[in-house]
Amino acid sequence: MGVEVPRVAAGAPPLVHAHDVVAQKGLEAWWRPGDLLLIAEGPAGREAWRPLSDDPSPHPAPPALPGWTRVGAACSAAPSAAFTLAGKPARVWISGPPGAPELRVERDGLPLSAAVLGQPAVVCAVHVGEADAVPGLEIVVTWAVGALQGLTVLRLPEVAH
Repeated sequence: MGVEVPRVAAGAPPLVHAHDVVAQKGLEAWWRPGDLLLIAEGPAGREAWRPLSDDPSPHPAPPALPGWTRVGAACSAAPSAAFTLAGKPARVWISGPPGAPELRVERDGLPLSAAVLGQPAVVCAVHVGEADAVPGLEIVVTWAVGALQGLTVLRLPEVAH
């Protein structure tokens, strides 16, 4: 049995945990630049809320979402996301054993940051972009535990830029 040694350089900043959504059936995540919207079945039908906003309280879900992109509609076998950081190509990818996923961020093949998801889940998708009004990139991770879906948002620390 081997031991996985993290490739994150000593002193590299960890990803900052911004938000978790407890696993629930039928959870949908939608993104547009500067905004993240979650939709799920609630007591009064489909409810929507913006977990990273000043008002995260639920509201009736809009009937249509033109201009929004669905995040993590289906699970991918090897979720990852490519993006640009400080003008250079970067990527987020998943490592670790099943049920204990770790997110890793690399730029130019060098490790920048990492974080353990903290959920005994299967990662479905990873999306990188501005998801709120706070300057800097967010990493939106959708995950599943059986038939339940969940979401974790991590921030890329400013010093990793």
